Amino acid sequence: MSLAGKRVVNTRAAHQAAELDDLLRGRGAVPVSYPCIAIAPPADPAPLDAALRDAAAGASTGWR
Repeated sequence: MSLAGKRVVNTRAAHQAAELDDLLRGRGAVPVSYPCIAIAPPADPAPLDAALRDAAAGASTGWR
């Protein structure tokens, strides 16, 4: 499929965008990088660690 001359907005995180940009260019598109997310560690990892321990132990979190 050719995307010749089409502008495609790439909203991936900055450190992940290059691979998709390359694929788009390979199809003839003009990638426009516009990162909409940033992936960063939480300020306090304790709640995440507790939730992961509970999930590993088979506890239900109530999420559906």
